[in-house]
Order: sequence, then structure tokens, then C-alpha cells
Amino acid sequence: MISDELQKYKEMEEIFLKEFQSKKGSYFLISSQWLNNWKKKVGFEGDPNHSISLGNINSDIGCKPKQVLRYDPIDHHPWNTQLKPNLIEGKDYVVVDSNMWQYLKGINKQRIDFTIERDSFLNNDGQRQIQAYLQCIKFVPIFPSAMMKLQTTMIEGEQYISPIALISEVVTILSKTLKTVTSFKFVTKDNIRLYKLGKTWNLENLKTFLLQQHKEKKQLIEFTDIEFLNPLENKFFKDYNFEKDQILLMDAKELEKTFSISNNLFQLEEKCINCSQYQNLNFNCVCKKVKYCSESCLQQHQYHHIQVCEKQNDTDEILVKLIPNSQSKQGLTGLRNLGNTCYMNSALQCLSNTPEISRYFLDNSFKFEINAQNALGTKGEFASLFSYLLKRLWFDKQSQISPFQFKRLVGKLSPNFAGNAQHDAQEFITFTLDLLNEDLNRVKVKPYVEIPDNDNRPDDVVSQEQWDCFQKRNDSLIVDELYGQYRSKLQCPICDKISITFDPFLMVNVTIPQEQKKVLEFFVIDPENLWLSKPVTHYYEPELRLKEVLQFKSQEWLNCEWDQIILTLSSTFSIEEVFLDQRLELLKKQLKHDKKLQLRRLTVQEQIIQNESQVHVLIHNQIQTMSNWKKDIIPTMYFILSQHYTYKEIHMFFFDCFQNVLKNFVDFDQNWLNSENQEEVYQQHVLDKYWKIMFKSNQRYQVNCSYCYKAYCNDCPLEFIDKIFGDCFEREDKLLQPEIQIVWLKPCREKIEDIYTEYQKIFDPNYKPPVVNLNWDNNQKNNKYKQTYTLEHCLEYSTKPEQLQVDNTWYCNGCKDHVQAYKTLQIYKTSKILIFHLKRFKDSYKLFKSKLQTNILYPEKLDMSNFVLYKDNNNLYELYAICNHIGESGSGHYTAFCKNNGEWYRFDDSIVIKETNSIVTPNAYVLFYRRIDHKNVEYDLEAKLKQNIDLLLADEVFKQHLQKLQEENDENIDTQKQVSSSMNTQQEQNKEVLAKLDINLVNDQSSSDTNNGEDDENEDEN
Repeated sequence: MISDELQKYKEMEEIFLKEFQSKKGSYFLISSQWLNNWKKKVGFEGDPNHSISLGNINSDIGCKPKQVLRYDPIDHHPWNTQLKPNLIEGKDYVVVDSNMWQYLKGINKQRIDFTIERDSFLNNDGQRQIQAYLQCIKFVPIFPSAMMKLQTTMIEGEQYISPIALISEVVTILSKTLKTVTSFKFVTKDNIRLYKLGKTWNLENLKTFLLQQHKEKKQLIEFTDIEFLNPLENKFFKDYNFEKDQILLMDAKELEKTFSISNNLFQLEEKCINCSQYQNLNFNCVCKKVKYCSESCLQQHQYHHIQVCEKQNDTDEILVKLIPNSQSKQGLTGLRNLGNTCYMNSALQCLSNTPEISRYFLDNSFKFEINAQNALGTKGEFASLFSYLLKRLWFDKQSQISPFQFKRLVGKLSPNFAGNAQHDAQEFITFTLDLLNEDLNRVKVKPYVEIPDNDNRPDDVVSQEQWDCFQKRNDSLIVDELYGQYRSKLQCPICDKISITFDPFLMVNVTIPQEQKKVLEFFVIDPENLWLSKPVTHYYEPELRLKEVLQFKSQEWLNCEWDQIILTLSSTFSIEEVFLDQRLELLKKQLKHDKKLQLRRLTVQEQIIQNESQVHVLIHNQIQTMSNWKKDIIPTMYFILSQHYTYKEIHMFFFDCFQNVLKNFVDFDQNWLNSENQEEVYQQHVLDKYWKIMFKSNQRYQVNCSYCYKAYCNDCPLEFIDKIFGDCFEREDKLLQPEIQIVWLKPCREKIEDIYTEYQKIFDPNYKPPVVNLNWDNNQKNNKYKQTYTLEHCLEYSTKPEQLQVDNTWYCNGCKDHVQAYKTLQIYKTSKILIFHLKRFKDSYKLFKSKLQTNILYPEKLDMSNFVLYKDNNNLYELYAICNHIGESGSGHYTAFCKNNGEWYRFDDSIVIKETNSIVTPNAYVLFYRRIDHKNVEYDLEAKLKQNIDLLLADEVFKQHLQKLQEENDENIDTQKQVSSSMNTQQEQNKEVLAKLDINLVNDQSSSDTNNGEDDENEDEN
């Protein structure tokens, strides 16, 4: 049997020697010592010697190198095993083919320490050689997670690579190996790039350089002395001539991150909004705002993106493509809120439902008047985009659209409107109309114009001259339809010199009348029953002080002098004493919704206490709930006690103060109050029966309680003893604020209105709190509309003379000085469209402007005859749009009421519904009126639009521009198809390469049986 096996091996050896030079591929290395011992043992060249012990195969020639990455598959990859140094072929090891290797390791089930498989190659003389030794390379992987740990350590070490391996093979093997790394998450394909660093780099200066790049937060690292190992070039690893200690960089790509090293051979990778991976984004949405890495990502994200998707065709292309049809919404399309853009949405809906403006932009008439020379305009970009937005509101079939493109352009042109902060709708309307005026100005180049003086000439002459001067620089549809003229009169308060000018206006600013006096509410505590109080209202001048008010009101309110009153400002969470020299305006600012300003008359005992011994003490009237939590039943009050009082005297002081409260209790015998020994009555019948009195603990961290001196105190009983109250103030840790709690133990007989409902809930289960039925406004949290004025009254009020502020003085030619002149502003001539701005917002001490909640009644038909100086025009107007502001200035919301096809609709961002309630509300902010014209002018939008489109298409320049746009769109589509095709081809090629590698790996595994022995453990983890 042995002879047959030997004969089989000899035949395999002869075949190997005969075919070695012609047969390419990989071969195995086996220890010469082990092979010779085996031959002796089996009698290869003589008698067999069975006493020879063979041991494990290759234990004397192989080793497991320490390297950064162990190649996949870890157990069997040839590059995970290295020859020991300085071994010689034929002396220390011999080469065998796979058949011989399988035979030798399987004939006696020999254990194998190292399977050493190496590739062969033809040398320069055409002779086949074995690449026995792998090349040891200094290896540094770079990826974002590794960069974050550079401060402590840099991942670096040795990596063994076959010199005769193609770069594409090296890249593929390392790419597959990354799958075995569990401490970081890498993408599964196209995940590495290899670079050779120049000779000047070493590990130390590389780490310093990478740390600096990381601190500077560079998105891509730029090396100057670096060479990219391109896998598409047919080069071997040895062709790059790596010298000793020269560094190989591996740029690895983690999930949801991009490569770290800048490479001009590749397109800059961006984050795909759908899969969150960094890829080459070659697939554009039709809106051109977002890109995707693949067609599938584009389709998957369509559902989410459609909310803000807005096609970005060139506006010239839109002019001839977007036309009305049977499914058009005719101006009843909502606008999505892009984040606090309700101010813009409501303003745009009002302008959209202004026929004089909307028709001009819908039928393309504006296109013939675009001013491309005006430096103050946008060369028609804003007007064209405004037209596109109106066309979508009127011609589109969608119930709501996203004005994202328009909002982005607005933010670009005016940084004030950039971002998602809250803004003023009136300011946005002014900005929009001003920009449209500049874009459509018929005056191509604005001349310099001097405005003539008045010189006491008639108003009609001067006004016409100044209007002509204005039109020499401003001539557009906006001026024709929306601009009126003010008569502005300035009068010097010193020499009475008068200056009259006629200024154009776009919007009439309407001042809302305000009461000069302000309201302050006090709660006056009943001196006879401290549980009762009544509110009193006082109208005051802001500059007055509290002391001055009490000097006049103290007798009326509390039947005492003003200096016999103590005030407390209390709420659920804070209590503070109010001083008499405080200004009422400042005091008003302190009063929040949950605060009360309480006035209490001092008792006789309090009035006789000397100032130097006074202690202002907070007194809580409380009940103890079922969970042992003390809850106030009336607002906390300040009382004045003397430092010289004993604890007994404090008890008797409160017994005297609250006698009338005790009378309301069911089982309290009023005869007790007639006893001569009140202390005995108090101890026997009141203390610990009706109440218990306690010091509120002021113990805090590392400071003991000032009353009981304990480190842990949960309120101290105020004992009925002769201890002096002032002793508490002689310690080093003096009281910050003394507080006393009167904890009531019994229910009261009668329901006292000012007692908190919680008190009655505990002691009277049948008690039901009174229901307060307030007629709140549905759109407001608080009913603040106490004042009501008509629009006519406000217009009249706006014409009253107003003195200029100190920072806005007028230079008087008579006095030769800047003076605070009196200014009178009157409407001289009205426009066809009148926009009224109700000046609800004013500067205040708060973060946001304060808002006047005054109710303004405005008519649907308005006669302006009494408010216009120039009487030749028709001054009858009808209301057609309202911009509303609901809420306060800092947290409000804008909506719009607009008249469309004779019906009123409410526009609330994306919601558009017919308004069935009254359009006159206290929320009105900007009012739009149109002059009533009894001339019926027929207008056919579709006919006018077709006529203008034909005129535009007849223009050769316009036609060429459209043709160019179509070519660009076709080219973009072709590019995406080519990218998709190339990506599919690349994927097929990658699959072929991986398939070949998998076949090789299968062959490798089939040529080497699973090793029953245990390999040496690799000390480096992946």
C-alpha cells in the first residue's frame, strides 16, 4: 500500500516539474526538513524508518505577522501568513503544487501549523519564479472616526502585501476585509482609496499634520506629496517602488460619511437626502433644489419631497407653458408654511387677489416692461418669479403649493427676511411692491431731479410739479395703481415758519388713538377681616409714583394715612415687598397675569414699633393637604414684627389680627374674646385646635436652621414660650427672609370669595366652584378689546399735528437750527388702490414690540371724501382684502380675508375656505380698498395671454432663449441616463471581479483542508 502511495506522489512530482514553467497560478511552500523526514519515514529512497517523528507541517518556516488588518477570509487568506526571514528555496523550503500539497497534508492526517500559498510570475528571463516573501508596508488607515481619536492614538502598523498583486486586486481584497471590522461601520462597496506618501513623511509628522487638519475642521485633507494608487491602471504593487518605512495611506469611507482625502480624479461627494450616504449626486429632482445618488433614491424620496418641491424652470419657459385650464384653482390655492412664513403667505394672497396686479402678471404684460438697466432692481428676476408664483396660484390644479423658490430669492435680496424668524407682513408688502416697481420701471435711467420749493404757491400747482418730479424717476404699473400723495406740513414751534411738501405714498399709515391714562389694579385687604379683599382700579399718569397715588387714595380705600399702608406684590411662585417711591410705570411692568398688588393697613401694634427694631416678615395662611404638603389659601402678606417680641407675643399678635376670621368658624365661641385672660383662652381653645404656627425653615446646604439650629429641618414649631424673636438675628448665619406659617386645622363656616378653591375642596366635599362665563374672542387668549374706534375716526386722528422726536428734528431756515417741529400729514390725492396700515405695533421695553389690541371697525364701502384734500377724483372705495394678525407680536399668526369672484375666502397658509362669518374682526392689520369704478371694462384673460405669448414667440431673441433652455434640459436628461448606464456597467464589472475572487477563494479552500490544529492567535484585533 505504501509503495502505491509513494508511486502516486512520484508521479505527481514528475508532472509538477514538467509543467511548472508553463503553468501559471499559485503554489505552496513546504518545509524541506519536514518533507525530507517524511521521505525517510516512508522509504522514499530506501528502507522506511517508522521511528521518525514528523511533527506539524511548516512549523519551522512559517509565522503569523502582526498587521493592522487580517485579510478576509481571516483563517485562510495567503497574505495572513509570512515566511520566517532569510529562508532559501531548496534549502529551507521547497515548492509544490496544489495536488502534492493536498496529498502530503492528507495522507497521514498531518497537522498543519501554516499554509503558505504564493503566486508565481515570469522573471525578465522568462523563467517562472515564486514570490515567496510578502512586502512589509507601513500602513495608516484614515477615516473620520479615526481622526477624532488622533489626540490619544493613531491607527498605524504593518501590512503585508504581495508585490506582484495588481492594485485592483489589493483594493478589492482590502475592501472585502473592511467587512470584518466590527468596531467601525464602513460602506460595503467603493469604500477605500490607496495613496503612497512621499519620502519626507513619517508617522510623527503625519500625526501632527492630521491633528492640525482636524482642529481646523477641514472637510477634505489636501496632501502635496502624495500619489494615488489607481485600480483602473494595470499596475502591480511593486511598480510603485515602496521603499523601507514609506507610508501607505488607506482612505476608508464610513457609513453616512465621505472620504477624507482630496482627490481631483473624483467628483466631490455630497450627502444623498434619501439614503444619507455620501455619493456622487447625479440625479436631479425637477425642482433642481435637491440631488440624489440613484434613480431609486429619487423615487423613494418623492413622497416626502413633494411638500416643498417647486419646479425651477426658467421663467421664460413658464410664460408659454403655464396656462389656465378647466382644473385651475383660479386664485384659491393655499401656500405652505415654510417655517414662520405666514406673514409672507398672507401678504401674497392679498396681492394675488388684487386684479389690477394679478392680471398684469398673469397675462405676461409685465414681460414687455422689464427694466434690465435699473441698478435698484433685479433685471426682472424678482418680477418673473412673482409672475410664476401668481400663475401657480391661479392656473395650477393643486390645492396648495410651496413658495420655496420665491422665499429663497426674497432672503437673498433682503437678509432681513432670510431664515425662519417672524416678520411684519406690512413690511413685506412694502418690500415686494417697491422691488416690483424697480423691476418694471419704464424709466430706464433715472435722471437727477430737483424738487421745487413751495414759495407760497397754490397747492394744486406745487403738488403737480412734485408729482411730475416723482414720475420722472418712477413710472410703472405699481405707481399707476397704488401710489397716492400726502400733503406734509412742518411748522416751527419757535418762529412759526411753515414748510409744505407733497410726498408720494404707497400705503396710508393709520394711527390708532390711545388713552393717555393707564390702568393699574390694586387689591385692598379688608382691615377687619384679613381673608377678604376687593379690587380697585386706578387710572394713572406713567410718571407718577406710588406714594403720590396713596396720598390721595389712602383715606378712600383704607381710611388711613398713606404711610400706614404696606404693599405686597405676590404670585404663586414669588412674593416681594413694594416700596412707596416706585414709579407706577415700572410697577405696571412687574404685574404679570398671575400677580396681585395688595394693599394692607397696618395694625395699631405695627404702627408703634420703632424703625430700628422692625422686622418685615412674610406670613403664609395655609392648609395641610392629605399628602402633608402646605398650600396657601390666601395670598401671602407682609407683616411688621418687633425684634424684641417674645414667641408668646407673636402668637398673641396674630390672635389679635385674625379674630374676625376666627369668628367665621362653626364651633368658635365669641364669648372667649371677652375673657380677661386672653393668653389662657388662646392656649386652651385656639392653639393646636384652629391653627398651629410655625417658622418656615431657612435651613440650606451647610447652614443650620436659624430657629432650631438643626442641619435637617422641615419647618419649626413656633412655641408658646418667652424666647426672644431677635435672638435668631444674632447668629453668624443671619436670616435671609423670616417667614411664618399659620397652618389652619379646621374648615370655615362660610364660603369667603377670596379663599382659594382648593381650601374648600378639602374641607367641604360638596363645594362647587363658581362658573365664570366670559365671552372670550375665539381668536384671542384674553379679552383686551375694551376700546373700539372706526376707521374714519382713526383717519381723522392721524391728521392731528404731532411734534417730532428729539432724534428726528427739522432744520428751520428761520431759526437756523434743528427744532422739534409740529408735523401735520394729510392725504392730498388718493390712488386707485388704497392700502391702509393700522399701526398696531409700537416699541416697548419687552423683547418684541407691544401690540395695540384696539378694535377697529372698518366698512366694506368707504367714502374718503372727508379725508382727501384733492376733490376731483372719485373717492368711493370698496374693501377686497384684509391681512390679519392674531395674537401678540412675539407669538402671533397671520391670515388673510380676500374677495375672489365676489365671495369672501379665508387664507390660512395652506388652508383656503369660504368665510361665512363677519370679515370685520379685531385682528385686522392691513386693509386693501379698490376705487369703485362704474365703467365696465371687459377683460378676457385667456385671449390676452394668448396674444402676449404670440408676441413673445415672434421675438427672435426670446425664441432662441427658449430653444437654448430646451437643449439644456435635454442634455441634463441625457447626462442622467449616461450616469445611470455607466453605474450599471460598473456594477456588473464589480460583480465579475468579486465573482472571480470568490472562485479563487473557493479553490484556495478546496486545496487546503480545514486545519484541525490551532493557529497562533493574532494579537491585533480588527
